[in-house]
Amino acid sequence: MLPAIVFTEIPQFAVRATTIQRNMGTPTLILPKIRRRNPCRAVVLASVMLTFGLANAEEPQRLGLDDFVRLMDQRHPRLAQANLAIEAAYGRADQASRYPNPTLDVSGAEINDRTGPSGIWSPFFTQEIVRRDKRRLDIAAAQQAIQESTWLYYVERFALLTRVRERYFDVLALQRRAETLERAAAAQQQLVELARRLEAAGQGTRIDLLNAEIALRQIDSDLEATRASYRAAFHRLGAVVGEPDLPVVQLVGTLDAELPQYDLETLVATVRQSHPQILAARVAVNRAHLLLRRAEVERKPNITLGAGYVWQGQNRSHDWSLAIRLPIPLWNRNEGNIRAAQAEVGQATLEIRRLELELSDRIAEAFQRYAAGKRRAESFRDQILPRARDAFDLAVKGQAAGQIDSVRVLLAQRTLLDNELEGIRHMSEAWQAAAVLSGLMLEEAWPIFPK
Repeated sequence: MLPAIVFTEIPQFAVRATTIQRNMGTPTLILPKIRRRNPCRAVVLASVMLTFGLANAEEPQRLGLDDFVRLMDQRHPRLAQANLAIEAAYGRADQASRYPNPTLDVSGAEINDRTGPSGIWSPFFTQEIVRRDKRRLDIAAAQQAIQESTWLYYVERFALLTRVRERYFDVLALQRRAETLERAAAAQQQLVELARRLEAAGQGTRIDLLNAEIALRQIDSDLEATRASYRAAFHRLGAVVGEPDLPVVQLVGTLDAELPQYDLETLVATVRQSHPQILAARVAVNRAHLLLRRAEVERKPNITLGAGYVWQGQNRSHDWSLAIRLPIPLWNRNEGNIRAAQAEVGQATLEIRRLELELSDRIAEAFQRYAAGKRRAESFRDQILPRARDAFDLAVKGQAAGQIDSVRVLLAQRTLLDNELEGIRHMSEAWQAAAVLSGLMLEEAWPIFPK
């Protein structure tokens, strides 16, 4: 069922897609109108900082996923372009509904003739009469183009929304990695101090102290690299929401929340039925059939009617003239355009199948990454990390009691750190794959984190 379209007045570059309302079973797409603005770069950046409270440098600010989605709706030019495509489709539909203008020809002859110096003057009006439902088909095809561009707006928005969510969880994982390395560096610093005290007391060796210091330097180096990656990833996140100069701050969110539950069969069935790409392709098929019918009726030429007045200066007479013009479709019956329109109907029909296959492949690939990442993340969270933490705690206590040497402590500490970082990576991969699935499912409020 094709959607009815309602426009709401909001500023340019503050374009946002709203939910699809359903009234008596008919979906209604609420789309924005555009008021043109062209603010300078400094004003845009200042407004972003004020919007999210980033102008106050006294306390650190934190941004959540909803903040970035809101910024994307307000700033990204691709959404404004998609909205302008709808406006252009409305303009073409308006033009298709307009009737051809009449024409006026004024001719003068035998001017300054000896028998009548004023000559012969003739104004002549003509009007083209459009035949065989041509205007009706033009209007219907233009209306289908409006609905197609409407669905493509949602394709564009959810594609951007998916990218924002993916990069948000990439940045969030780097933030979590940095926090983990900071804790590991603090714990390793304590081991260095312990090794130094044991060496001073004659219970440890210089080699133990050097090994502990080397491990600390390795963690510090990894931490510096992670912080640099965080800054770069944050700028990439800013770019995908339409504001690459967004100040780097910490994110609000967690990787430990329960991952959404998805079923592969339900995903495939839902996306094939209601994804806006599929809906846009179905509208394109309807439009292609209308254009084929329009090409067929073009064989029946329009009629041009004319009427005029003639004033003759020689005998000062007032005459009238009538005319009718009808092209004879003898050599050209629009066969080439009909053939092209038939092929375009076939192309549009096959496009639905192509999109179904492409979306099915995207769903399967994302679900594969989601299921594998979810299983690994849960295994690390519930089984591997608790054991690694217990092993490290026992090793530290054993070293303090003189029962375990520093090599085994460093090994336990490194094992714990490696598993924590690996668990973060698997959680990030699972959340990014879930973000792709959420975009394909058109989930607006996602994810639902506990308060």
